[in-house]
Amino acid sequence: MHPNLRQLAAYLDGALDPAARAALRAHVLACADCAASLERLRADARQIAAALSAAPPPDVRAAVRARLGRPRFGAWLGQGLALAGAALALLLFAVLLGAGGAGTALRAPDRLLISDRRGGQLVALDAASGAVLSAIKLGDQPGAIAYDPVRGRLYLALRQSLVALDARSLQPVARWLAPRPLDAGASLALDARRARLYLAQPGGVVALALDAPELGVAARYDLGAEVGALALTPGGATLLALDPRAARLWQVDLGSAAASSADLGVPAPSSARGGWLAASPDGRAAYALLTLADEAGRPALWRVAVGGPAERPAPLAALQPPWDLALLADGRLAIARGNGAVGGVELVDPATLRSAGLLDPERDQHHLVAGAGASLYGLNFMHNTVTRYDTASGAVLWRADLGAGQQPWDAALVPGGWRWPF
Repeated sequence: MHPNLRQLAAYLDGALDPAARAALRAHVLACADCAASLERLRADARQIAAALSAAPPPDVRAAVRARLGRPRFGAWLGQGLALAGAALALLLFAVLLGAGGAGTALRAPDRLLISDRRGGQLVALDAASGAVLSAIKLGDQPGAIAYDPVRGRLYLALRQSLVALDARSLQPVARWLAPRPLDAGASLALDARRARLYLAQPGGVVALALDAPELGVAARYDLGAEVGALALTPGGATLLALDPRAARLWQVDLGSAAASSADLGVPAPSSARGGWLAASPDGRAAYALLTLADEAGRPALWRVAVGGPAERPAPLAALQPPWDLALLADGRLAIARGNGAVGGVELVDPATLRSAGLLDPERDQHHLVAGAGASLYGLNFMHNTVTRYDTASGAVLWRADLGAGQQPWDAALVPGGWRWPF
């Protein structure tokens, strides 16, 4: 387990007991990421000390004499200037603290929140460096996770419930008990603006209302299908649901609750594993990924017009089996590949549905989370690793090993920000 920033700061301040200090020093000497974080904190401290020492110490007695002899207007003006100077000093202090790029005392870093299915916990990583920031025990097989920026919450599927957590403290604030166990492969679809969270259930989809004191069912959509993957069009008008066993894509108009389906025109796969969804940025199309029921077990990708029929599938390269589908910020599609040893991340051109490259083929991946810009995060639940990619250059920016006994299953990105002390 990597030390968090508070522990590193305590190490610099000499506030740790001898045993804890020796253990942390031994870890930093062997861990390049933690050594870099410690050096950033040390540099921040030097910058702050230099900024504070550059200003002369205040003459309190002279300031009091001047205040007593100053007319009211001058006192008001002096107070305004003093407040402006204090605000400027606080801003300088905050900028210096945040200059290192990874969060410091007043700036929280961007976090990658990971559901650890085997360990029964939620693990927070620094999204920039991969360092472990914290972990909270949840139990009950955590799975799919979604971040709600409007309410500052995380929604996490457990074995037979869905829990809402405060995104900053990671403490539970609300819960919904499902009538039956949730499927491990079921995904969540969040509409933060309309305060709805969609969850696949046997026979269809339920919508949970998020603005009530407790999570509760706002609507049910009975599709008569065993759907797994869910997605929403960007405007939130249409809910997409994929039934991998029947090779059928459902579309639900959320305004009228009318549902229709498109047959993908292939033999049904032999198992429910192998169905993933993504919606195009313009909301006009959905992309469906299935493993075909042929001898090679090849994956195929469909583009389905929202409100229209499916096009012919585009068979993909017979690489390692697919595990997930994600839409990147630049509009390309990313497919996780893996056979337990190798695989990588295949990039696909959405216009032609043809392969546009393969990242990190010597490593397999199971789940993908797209970040801002060219960032992409890959989770491997067999080898307990999390990897950050730069999809523009194809580089591996970092790879974190969560250790034996942990199983990174799904993840959500939570942006950081300033934590003002007033």
